[in-house]
Amino acid sequence: DYIEDVGAGLAADDVQHLAGLRDADDAAITLYRVGGSGALRFKIIHFGAPVPLSDALPMLENLGVRISAEHLLELEMHGTPVTIHDFDLAEPVGLAFPVASVAVPFAEAFAAIWRGQAENDGFNRLVLGARLEWRQVAVLRGYCKYLLQVGLPYSQPYMEEVIGRYPLIAGLLIELFLARFDPRREQHDAAAQALFKIELEALADAGLRQRNPALIEDLVQAMALPRAEQVARIEQALKAALDDVQSLDDDRILRLFLGVVRATLRTGYFQRP
Repeated sequence: DYIEDVGAGLAADDVQHLAGLRDADDAAITLYRVGGSGALRFKIIHFGAPVPLSDALPMLENLGVRISAEHLLELEMHGTPVTIHDFDLAEPVGLAFPVASVAVPFAEAFAAIWRGQAENDGFNRLVLGARLEWRQVAVLRGYCKYLLQVGLPYSQPYMEEVIGRYPLIAGLLIELFLARFDPRREQHDAAAQALFKIELEALADAGLRQRNPALIEDLVQAMALPRAEQVARIEQALKAALDDVQSLDDDRILRLFLGVVRATLRTGYFQRP
Protein backbone atom coordinates (compact mmCIF):
# COMPACT_ATOMS: atom_id res chain seq x y z
CA ASP A 1 0.00 0.00 0.00
CA TYR A 2 2.80 2.39 0.89
CA ILE A 3 4.58 2.00 -2.47
CA GLU A 4 1.24 2.37 -4.29
CA ASP A 5 0.56 5.60 -2.41
CA VAL A 6 3.91 7.33 -2.97
CA GLY A 7 5.36 5.61 -6.03
CA ALA A 8 8.49 3.50 -6.38
CA GLY A 9 10.84 6.47 -6.82
CA LEU A 10 9.84 8.29 -3.63
CA ALA A 11 9.67 5.01 -1.73
CA ALA A 12 13.27 4.28 -2.72
CA ASP A 13 14.29 7.76 -1.54
CA ASP A 14 12.52 7.19 1.78
CA VAL A 15 14.31 3.87 2.31
CA GLN A 16 17.63 5.60 1.63
CA HIS A 17 16.79 8.32 4.17
CA LEU A 18 15.79 5.68 6.72
CA ALA A 19 19.06 3.84 6.24
CA GLY A 20 20.90 7.05 7.06
CA LEU A 21 19.23 7.58 10.45
CA ARG A 22 21.81 7.19 13.21
CA ASP A 23 19.65 6.78 16.31
CA ALA A 24 16.16 7.19 17.77
CA ASP A 25 16.56 10.98 18.03
CA ASP A 26 17.65 11.46 14.43
CA ALA A 27 15.35 12.49 11.58
CA ALA A 28 15.60 12.74 7.80
CA ILE A 29 14.15 16.08 6.71
CA THR A 30 13.50 17.13 3.11
CA LEU A 31 11.95 20.15 1.37
CA TYR A 32 11.10 19.24 -2.22
CA ARG A 33 8.83 19.74 -5.20
CA VAL A 34 6.73 16.90 -6.53
CA GLY A 35 7.66 15.91 -10.06
CA GLY A 36 5.05 16.87 -12.60
CA SER A 37 2.75 19.00 -10.47
CA GLY A 38 5.54 21.07 -8.91
CA ALA A 39 3.68 21.08 -5.59
CA LEU A 40 5.81 22.04 -2.59
CA ARG A 41 6.20 19.40 0.12
CA PHE A 42 8.10 18.87 3.34
CA LYS A 43 8.90 15.42 4.67
CA ILE A 44 10.08 14.20 8.09
CA ILE A 45 11.11 10.56 8.54
CA HIS A 46 11.95 9.32 12.02
CA PHE A 47 11.76 6.33 14.32
CA GLY A 48 8.99 6.15 16.89
CA ALA A 49 5.48 7.56 17.22
CA PRO A 50 4.15 10.46 15.13
CA VAL A 51 4.99 14.01 16.13
CA PRO A 52 1.81 15.99 16.94
CA LEU A 53 0.92 18.44 14.19
CA SER A 54 0.66 21.14 16.85
CA ASP A 55 4.42 20.74 17.47
CA ALA A 56 5.50 20.93 13.82
CA LEU A 57 3.07 23.69 12.78
CA PRO A 58 4.67 26.66 14.61
CA MET A 59 8.17 25.60 13.56
CA LEU A 60 7.20 25.57 9.90
CA GLU A 61 5.19 28.79 10.13
CA ASN A 62 8.15 30.59 11.69
CA LEU A 63 10.26 29.29 8.80
CA GLY A 64 7.87 31.03 6.43
CA VAL A 65 5.66 28.20 5.15
CA ARG A 66 2.10 27.10 5.87
CA ILE A 67 0.82 23.52 5.96
CA SER A 68 -2.20 22.87 3.74
CA ALA A 69 -2.42 19.09 4.35
CA GLU A 70 -0.57 16.28 6.10
CA HIS A 71 -0.05 12.72 4.86
CA LEU A 72 0.92 10.46 7.76
CA LEU A 73 2.38 6.99 7.28
CA GLU A 74 3.24 4.63 10.14
CA LEU A 75 5.44 1.70 9.17
CA GLU A 76 7.67 -0.92 10.73
CA MET A 77 11.32 -1.54 9.94
CA HIS A 78 12.81 -4.69 11.47
CA GLY A 79 10.27 -4.47 14.27
CA THR A 80 10.93 -0.78 14.94
CA PRO A 81 8.10 1.73 14.37
CA VAL A 82 8.81 4.35 11.70
CA THR A 83 6.80 7.51 11.01
CA ILE A 84 6.75 9.48 7.77
CA HIS A 85 5.13 12.92 7.87
CA ASP A 86 4.64 14.33 4.37
CA PHE A 87 3.23 17.87 4.44
CA ASP A 88 1.66 19.74 1.53
CA LEU A 89 2.82 23.35 1.79
CA ALA A 90 1.22 26.50 0.44
CA GLU A 91 3.53 28.33 -1.94
CA PRO A 92 5.54 30.93 0.04
CA VAL A 93 4.79 34.50 -1.02
CA GLY A 94 7.69 36.30 -2.69
CA LEU A 95 10.18 33.41 -2.57
CA ALA A 96 13.25 34.80 -4.35
CA PHE A 97 15.16 31.53 -4.73
CA PRO A 98 14.43 28.16 -6.37
CA VAL A 99 13.39 25.58 -3.80
CA ALA A 100 16.38 23.40 -4.69
CA SER A 101 18.77 26.15 -3.58
CA VAL A 102 17.14 26.64 -0.16
CA ALA A 103 16.17 23.03 0.58
CA VAL A 104 19.34 22.18 2.52
CA PRO A 105 19.47 25.30 4.75
CA PHE A 106 15.71 24.94 5.34
CA ALA A 107 16.04 21.29 6.40
CA GLU A 108 19.05 22.09 8.60
CA ALA A 109 17.17 24.95 10.25
CA PHE A 110 14.13 22.80 10.97
CA ALA A 111 16.37 20.07 12.40
CA ALA A 112 18.12 22.61 14.65
CA ILE A 113 14.77 23.89 15.94
CA TRP A 114 13.49 20.31 16.35
CA ARG A 115 16.53 19.43 18.50
CA GLY A 116 16.42 22.62 20.54
CA GLN A 117 19.63 24.04 19.05
CA ALA A 118 17.84 27.04 17.54
CA GLU A 119 15.02 29.20 18.82
CA ASN A 120 11.60 28.96 17.24
CA ASP A 121 10.76 32.55 16.28
CA GLY A 122 10.13 34.81 13.31
CA PHE A 123 13.81 35.38 12.57
CA ASN A 124 13.79 31.91 11.03
CA ARG A 125 11.88 33.29 8.02
CA LEU A 126 15.24 34.61 6.84
CA VAL A 127 16.27 31.05 5.96
CA LEU A 128 13.90 31.14 2.98
CA GLY A 129 13.69 34.91 2.61
CA ALA A 130 17.42 35.68 2.53
CA ARG A 131 18.85 32.16 2.09
CA LEU A 132 20.64 32.34 5.44
CA GLU A 133 21.84 29.35 7.44
CA TRP A 134 20.27 28.86 10.86
CA ARG A 135 23.47 29.84 12.67
CA GLN A 136 23.62 33.06 10.64
CA VAL A 137 20.02 33.76 11.64
CA ALA A 138 21.13 33.24 15.25
CA VAL A 139 23.66 36.08 14.81
CA LEU A 140 20.88 38.54 13.92
CA ARG A 141 18.72 37.17 16.74
CA GLY A 142 21.59 37.74 19.17
CA TYR A 143 21.99 41.34 18.04
CA CYS A 144 18.24 41.84 18.46
CA LYS A 145 18.39 40.59 22.04
CA TYR A 146 21.30 42.93 22.74
CA LEU A 147 19.30 45.89 21.39
CA LEU A 148 16.39 44.90 23.63
CA GLN A 149 18.70 44.79 26.65
CA VAL A 150 19.99 48.32 26.01
CA GLY A 151 16.44 49.66 25.91
CA LEU A 152 15.40 49.86 22.26
CA PRO A 153 11.65 50.68 22.41
CA TYR A 154 10.54 47.93 20.01
CA SER A 155 9.55 44.33 20.70
CA GLN A 156 11.38 41.35 19.28
CA PRO A 157 8.40 40.31 17.09
CA TYR A 158 8.34 43.82 15.61
CA MET A 159 12.05 43.69 14.82
CA GLU A 160 11.59 40.22 13.30
CA GLU A 161 8.98 41.70 10.95
CA VAL A 162 11.17 44.66 10.04
CA ILE A 163 14.30 42.72 9.19
CA GLY A 164 12.19 40.12 7.39
CA ARG A 165 10.90 42.83 5.05
CA TYR A 166 14.44 43.59 3.88
CA PRO A 167 16.12 40.27 3.04
CA LEU A 168 18.89 41.97 1.05
CA ILE A 169 19.84 44.10 4.06
CA ALA A 170 19.67 41.05 6.34
CA GLY A 171 21.97 39.17 4.00
CA LEU A 172 24.40 42.10 3.74
CA LEU A 173 24.52 42.43 7.53
CA ILE A 174 25.63 38.80 7.68
CA GLU A 175 28.13 39.39 4.87
CA LEU A 176 29.56 42.30 6.87
CA PHE A 177 29.82 40.09 9.95
CA LEU A 178 31.58 37.39 7.93
CA ALA A 179 33.89 39.85 6.20
CA ARG A 180 35.00 41.20 9.56
CA PHE A 181 35.45 37.94 11.45
CA ASP A 182 35.49 34.83 9.24
CA PRO A 183 39.10 33.52 9.30
CA ARG A 184 38.58 31.95 5.84
CA ARG A 185 36.97 35.00 4.31
CA GLU A 186 39.82 35.79 1.89
CA GLN A 187 39.84 32.29 0.41
CA HIS A 188 36.73 32.54 -1.79
CA ASP A 189 36.99 30.89 -5.19
CA ALA A 190 35.16 31.61 -8.44
CA ALA A 191 32.32 29.23 -7.52
CA ALA A 192 31.64 31.10 -4.26
CA GLN A 193 31.67 34.42 -6.12
CA ALA A 194 29.22 33.08 -8.71
CA LEU A 195 26.85 31.88 -5.97
CA PHE A 196 27.09 35.24 -4.20
CA LYS A 197 26.20 37.01 -7.44
CA ILE A 198 23.12 34.81 -7.91
CA GLU A 199 21.96 35.61 -4.37
CA LEU A 200 22.44 39.35 -4.84
CA GLU A 201 20.59 39.34 -8.16
CA ALA A 202 17.69 37.49 -6.54
CA LEU A 203 17.40 39.89 -3.59
CA ALA A 204 18.24 43.33 -5.03
CA ASP A 205 15.13 44.95 -6.48
CA ALA A 206 15.11 46.64 -9.87
CA GLY A 207 15.00 50.16 -8.43
CA LEU A 208 18.08 49.68 -6.28
CA ARG A 209 20.00 48.13 -9.18
CA GLN A 210 18.98 50.92 -11.53
CA ARG A 211 20.17 53.61 -9.11
CA ASN A 212 23.35 51.67 -8.29
CA PRO A 213 24.27 49.79 -11.49
CA ALA A 214 27.71 48.73 -10.23
CA LEU A 215 26.53 47.56 -6.80
CA ILE A 216 26.33 43.82 -7.46
CA GLU A 217 29.52 43.58 -9.51
CA ASP A 218 31.45 45.63 -6.95
CA LEU A 219 30.33 43.32 -4.14
CA VAL A 220 31.16 40.16 -6.09
CA GLN A 221 34.61 41.41 -7.06
CA ALA A 222 35.27 42.49 -3.46
CA MET A 223 35.18 38.85 -2.35
CA ALA A 224 38.63 38.39 -3.89
CA LEU A 225 40.03 41.51 -2.20
CA PRO A 226 41.65 41.94 1.24
CA ARG A 227 39.30 41.91 4.21
CA ALA A 228 39.29 45.68 4.77
CA GLU A 229 38.21 46.33 1.19
CA GLN A 230 35.44 43.75 1.48
CA VAL A 231 34.14 45.49 4.60
CA ALA A 232 34.20 48.88 2.86
CA ARG A 233 32.31 47.60 -0.20
CA ILE A 234 29.65 45.86 1.90
CA GLU A 235 29.13 48.97 4.01
CA GLN A 236 28.71 51.02 0.82
CA ALA A 237 26.09 48.55 -0.43
CA LEU A 238 24.29 48.64 2.92
CA LYS A 239 24.18 52.44 2.81
CA ALA A 240 22.65 52.32 -0.68
CA ALA A 241 20.05 49.76 0.42
CA LEU A 242 19.22 51.68 3.61
CA ASP A 243 18.70 54.88 1.63
CA ASP A 244 15.75 53.14 -0.07
CA VAL A 245 13.97 52.36 3.23
CA GLN A 246 10.91 54.62 3.51
CA SER A 247 9.67 53.88 7.04
CA LEU A 248 11.43 55.88 9.78
CA ASP A 249 11.01 53.05 12.30
CA ASP A 250 12.35 50.48 9.84
CA ASP A 251 15.28 52.73 8.98
CA ARG A 252 16.13 53.27 12.64
CA ILE A 253 16.00 49.57 13.49
CA LEU A 254 18.06 48.49 10.47
CA ARG A 255 20.71 51.14 11.10
CA LEU A 256 20.93 50.02 14.74
CA PHE A 257 21.60 46.48 13.54
CA LEU A 258 24.33 47.86 11.29
CA GLY A 259 25.73 49.84 14.20
CA VAL A 260 26.02 46.84 16.51
CA VAL A 261 27.63 44.70 13.80
CA ARG A 262 30.20 47.44 13.23
CA ALA A 263 30.75 47.85 16.98
CA THR A 264 31.43 44.14 17.55
CA LEU A 265 35.04 43.55 18.61
CA ARG A 266 35.25 39.75 18.67
CA THR A 267 33.07 36.66 18.38
CA GLY A 268 33.12 32.97 19.22
CA TYR A 269 30.90 32.20 16.22
CA PHE A 270 33.65 30.42 14.29
CA GLN A 271 34.80 28.24 17.17
CA ARG A 272 33.30 24.79 16.63
CA PRO A 273 33.35 21.91 19.15
